[in-house]
Amino acid sequence: MFRILGLDPGIALVGYSVLEYDKEKPFIKPTLIQCGVISTPSTDKLATRLKSIREDLLEIINSFKPQAAAVELIYFTKNIKTAITVAQARGVIMESLAACGIEQIAEFTPTHLKQVLFGHGKANKKEMQIVVSQVLELPCLIKPDDAADATAIALAFMRSGL
Repeated sequence: MFRILGLDPGIALVGYSVLEYDKEKPFIKPTLIQCGVISTPSTDKLATRLKSIREDLLEIINSFKPQAAAVELIYFTKNIKTAITVAQARGVIMESLAACGIEQIAEFTPTHLKQVLFGHGKANKKEMQIVVSQVLELPCLIKPDDAADATAIALAFMRSGL
């Protein structure tokens, strides 16, 4: 069985998801092992928040031992300050994956992610959540949104055949 760690970078919340599937039988439904968020308090200094993200991510990696990771690429058009802090969190994420020896890392833009899952890049967040729940045969939508996004990123990795 193959484990993929999906990550949706952020500074307040980092969504994560661990999926397991058989690479030899990609038509069989993947199993959602765990998903959730790494959260950091807004009252903490940036360096402390980045350190917390790294420590929590290392714990997740050590617990679930994924063979690969899929990380969303940052796409911001409005708030450059937010983009910079999220980019710093993404840097910590990428460094943590490398430090744990995860060499197979796929990166997806939001549009590419939607193209892989839907065949087009125009799906909205609700449609994404519905498809993720249907593919994994879950009784309800994954919450919060960051965890659902991380699960979609992991599914995109799986469907890409990487």
